[in-house]
Amino acid sequence: MVIYLIILKLKRTRQKINIRQAVGQLFEYSMYLDKPTQEKLIIVIDTEPSIEVSIYIKHLRDTTTLNLHYRWVDMQNEILLDEI
Repeated sequence: MVIYLIILKLKRTRQKINIRQAVGQLFEYSMYLDKPTQEKLIIVIDTEPSIEVSIYIKHLRDTTTLNLHYRWVDMQNEILLDEI
């Protein structure tokens, strides 16, 4: 059985700057935990990712050991949207 620990970090606007901040913060937060089987780190931002951001998140996930994902919130409709 795989146990997932999901850590979310909510940021607002300015995707690239907030992604850089969130990755560092999520990584730091995960260091305080007692060895979970697998961590899922999710950045939540209030804008849909650009193509560049989607590629960047995938690159980080593929080239590091971080199980990093991105979700966005449709603030007008108050809906948490798809994960990349």
